[in-house]
Amino acid sequence: MLLLLESLNRLFMKLRIIGTATLFAPFCLAASVSATTIADFKQLPSQPCLTCRATIAVQPVQVAQADWKNFSSDKGKFAVLMPGKPTEETQTSKKDDVTINNHTFMVETEESVFFVEYSDFRDDISMIKPDAILEAGCEGLSQDGGKLLSKRSIALGEHPGREVEYTTKEGITGKARIFLVGQRLYQLHVVTSQAADANKFFDSFEVK
Repeated sequence: MLLLLESLNRLFMKLRIIGTATLFAPFCLAASVSATTIADFKQLPSQPCLTCRATIAVQPVQVAQADWKNFSSDKGKFAVLMPGKPTEETQTSKKDDVTINNHTFMVETEESVFFVEYSDFRDDISMIKPDAILEAGCEGLSQDGGKLLSKRSIALGEHPGREVEYTTKEGITGKARIFLVGQRLYQLHVVTSQAADANKFFDSFEVK
């Protein structure tokens, strides 16, 4: 069990770095975003968050099916079903003169991880095609020994998105949905063997 928790912890930290890379990419390329940019920015220094360090030291309590509840964030302007009360964390990432705050809401069960992260672009990104930003986020998941298993275009109302399934170099399979809503990027990630739980989590997500 400890090995599984450590693997999930590494996956969570990797996704945080990928998310940061996706956000910084538009400031490095004036008109497009590439997977190469994602790889370059993966070198940004990153320290494990308090939540992640706790994951290694303490075994999470298993959450029962009945504990699924609607969680809503006024600042994040979203609502989603999660199997328990999420822990919230804000992490500031910097690159040159660009500063981005990433807001993460995570629930861990005995063998699963569910989290929503949103981040805001401070600079105008209207000159960059939404598909370029979304594709960069997808390609980032295949870095560092990972592999994309599937990818498809989706939408949240009028907002474009992507759904991807991937494996890490540790052999963990995860699924993600990424949406671009104006100047804000939402990322939903889940690692679980229960397909019904993953679908419940993804399908319940809505923006206000």
